Amino acid sequence: MTEEGIDTIAHSGMRGIDLTQAVSSTMSTYPGDPEVSIEKFLVHDRDGCHVNAIHMGSHTGTHIDAPFHFLKDGRTIDEYPVDRFLGSGVLVDVSGRKPEEPVVEDDLSDYLSIIEPGDFVIFRTGWDVFFNSSRYFTHPYLTPGVARLLLKLEVSLVGIDALSVDSTVGNSFSVHRILLGGDVLIVENICNLGAVPERRGFYLFLPLKLDSADGSPVRAVFLSRKGRLRSP
Repeated sequence: MTEEGIDTIAHSGMRGIDLTQAVSSTMSTYPGDPEVSIEKFLVHDRDGCHVNAIHMGSHTGTHIDAPFHFLKDGRTIDEYPVDRFLGSGVLVDVSGRKPEEPVVEDDLSDYLSIIEPGDFVIFRTGWDVFFNSSRYFTHPYLTPGVARLLLKLEVSLVGIDALSVDSTVGNSFSVHRILLGGDVLIVENICNLGAVPERRGFYLFLPLKLDSADGSPVRAVFLSRKGRLRSP
């Protein structure tokens, strides 16, 4: 997006809805990933300023996966232009699922007519309410059939308000491999999708520009016209 485009958004009466989990030393992480540590390094009384020392994995909290996450020769996060991280998206509501219940191709049937090539497709399971609890690990997940359908629809990014697009309990990564193998970016641990007032709208998932990285935490935002915000 150009500076002119950003200025247009800033003066168009749009408001940002935050879809990002807060990063803390006590937060949930994927099994086997680095735990998060945020410690004081410099402090005002001693050093005249405050600086934290932060240790965490590249897939901490609300984050984006680049193909290099699973593909040895895949693109890294810094190889993408910033435009790939912002764009029009369709919110697919699959809330009400039971633990470990899959999202299947039929769940997309009501959305096929509005999903366009290059779109983001964002799945709302409602599982973000269990973040930082043991139940969060038994989340709904996408099937390989859904992943292949999304490739056929030529989407550019898939997001979910759960720990993974694959089953964490099943320790499966087939959906990751299908999507990333088709150059479809993945965003996980989104939250607050119940506050998104529109089935179709504009999303931003902006990562840190980490050199040669397989992914990055993001600040996830939905842009909505003022006055259209609703409670989750």
